[in-house]
Amino acid sequence: MTMHARKRGNMMIDASRIEQLTQKLETQGDITIEEADKIYALASSVVKATYDIIDRRPAIDEREIHKLLSKDFPVSALMEWYDTVTDKIRIGQSGNFIFSILIDFGSYYYHHLNIAVKTLKGDVSYSKSPLGAFEDRITSIRANKQIYKLFPKPFKELFQWRENFQWDPYKWLFELKTNRAGFYRYPLRELEGDSISQFFRKLSLKSIMIPQGKIR
Repeated sequence: MTMHARKRGNMMIDASRIEQLTQKLETQGDITIEEADKIYALASSVVKATYDIIDRRPAIDEREIHKLLSKDFPVSALMEWYDTVTDKIRIGQSGNFIFSILIDFGSYYYHHLNIAVKTLKGDVSYSKSPLGAFEDRITSIRANKQIYKLFPKPFKELFQWRENFQWDPYKWLFELKTNRAGFYRYPLRELEGDSISQFFRKLSLKSIMIPQGKIR
């Protein structure tokens, strides 16, 4: 799912700017949504480039990937940014900086680059519980037909109808999925700038949020 808000600039953020934002997060406790968008866009580009490299060289290790990516992306500065984000999550803080986290479990290099993902959502392989706020960890929202009818048309278009997985008790629902942390409270153009959380409150709906471990 692609989430839309205000129009953003398309120029990729550089290492110097990321370092400034890292310092801002450390000293002021948060950044703006626009600043988080730029870091998220960079992370998305890095993940895409990582998959391209792994497709060409499946046996490549993290250090070699890092070396290759560093030619085109400020990956060291990005890693320092996510280290600082991780520190904030570990002490129970949340904010716009959460929107900078792209949740991707498919790339082993991205795990190395961004430890904030496993900190936020937990790491089953090491029996580590999630530390992030529950709303920041939501990556899927489902609605039945009755609730779906209440949604404005642009918002409806973000959902897909689920008819697969016979064993899944939640299969007969419309589903919105994302790979962005905090999307439940991110302002959406499809909701005229409201977040999903704000929209549900206006509808007087109590959203039923299922812990990630319960969803496949």
